[in-house]
Amino acid sequence: MRKKQCSRFIKGLSGICLAAVLALSPWCGMGSLAAGTEAPDAPYHYQITFYAGNQGTFAASPSILVLGADGARKEASVEAGANAVRVRGLMAGDRVVFDQVQGSAVDLGADSPYYVRGIRKSGYDNDDEKPASFLVEQDQDYVVAYGVKGEMVSYVIRYEDRAGRTLAESRTYYGNAGDRPVVAFRYIEGYEPQAYNLTKTLSTNEAENVFTFVYSRVRTGGGSSGGGGSTGGGTAGGGAAGTAPDTAAPGTGETGGGAAGGAAAAPGGAGAVGTAGDAAGTETPAEDAGAGAEAPDGEVPADEGPRDLVDLDDEETPLSDFPVDGETAKAGALYSLPVFASISLILALVLAVCAGLKYRSVRKRRDSEEEE
Repeated sequence: MRKKQCSRFIKGLSGICLAAVLALSPWCGMGSLAAGTEAPDAPYHYQITFYAGNQGTFAASPSILVLGADGARKEASVEAGANAVRVRGLMAGDRVVFDQVQGSAVDLGADSPYYVRGIRKSGYDNDDEKPASFLVEQDQDYVVAYGVKGEMVSYVIRYEDRAGRTLAESRTYYGNAGDRPVVAFRYIEGYEPQAYNLTKTLSTNEAENVFTFVYSRVRTGGGSSGGGGSTGGGTAGGGAAGTAPDTAAPGTGETGGGAAGGAAAAPGGAGAVGTAGDAAGTETPAEDAGAGAEAPDGEVPADEGPRDLVDLDDEETPLSDFPVDGETAKAGALYSLPVFASISLILALVLAVCAGLKYRSVRKRRDSEEEE
């Protein structure tokens, strides 16, 4: 009797202790949070690091641009050194653009036997060159990829609108014939490219080594649709519509109607792009200026968004090997006859095997019945 009472007492005491622990656990969590623990929903900032590697060093101020998830320029902490460049304060969904990595961003020296191919993920020796414009998803290290000079050819990167007008000065880089460089787009305020990165196999015919970024004007729905205060029209810019030139000189930012256009522009407009923005490779073209202008017919709407990478070699490949003329269609039909004949032969063999097995089964059953 005493053992039963003792057992009941122990079970009741255990239940009380368990209930007390469950009741006090939230208060314990609050105490640790008040003691300085960071809130679980606090945003985490990522860091991207570029290493120059063993063959070169970074220039004094390499052009690295950061865009927010909305596509607008974003302030970020860039620590530039000769051997490494660190970009801090990044959020998931931000885009980092290192568009001059094959150009003036890396100093190789006059007598260097190497040239810059692009960037690779650090720790992957056999990894191919990665796009120099990419979304931030985690902390990541990149290293400059080099090649040994051989049959060097030039390749040109152009920046045009959908009408073929130049939006920014072209850039010329060099690589070995047969390389597949991946080049990043150039940020032009008020515009978006058809792709953030382009790749193509370099040919010995330098006339074929052309990478063209085609830009569409971003629809704003109101105000100027040009790049940041350089529209040349509207009430804020102060200039007359249609007075802006077709193209903007790199870094000038003066495509509005005189000084008043730059002074009255929104932040990041004519005055800002002409000074600090030039180091980041931003241009301010004025095309079809005017307040409240919309993208012309035929342009890609902004909500579709650019593609991350376009292979120009694939776009040059015909979609079909058979032209539409009648002779080639007949030839294609003749070429397909052996295929159909092979399929028919295989089906006939399968049917013959099935028939043989069926006959064998029936014959065996008859033989067993006769024996009985």
